[in-house]
Amino acid sequence: MIEQDELRRSYHRHHHSDDNADNGSRRWFLLRQCLNAAFLILSVAGITLWYTYSRDIGIYTLIAATAFKFAELSMRIMNL
Repeated sequence: MIEQDELRRSYHRHHHSDDNADNGSRRWFLLRQCLNAAFLILSVAGITLWYTYSRDIGIYTLIAATAFKFAELSMRIMNL
């Protein structure tokens, strides 16, 4: 019984319902997801470029991917 109560509290702490979330927090969440997607795409492209085409272009692409991840991480740290 105690385990179920702890799980229920943990679930509600980490999974907020859409009723409680306002449009602003949803927009920030979508922006963070887009930044993560850009990071993943650029990372794969950078690694592919590194091994197949040009090491320099691969490095520049990976640096750009890191900038997207840094922006997303900054937003997450600020709880946006």
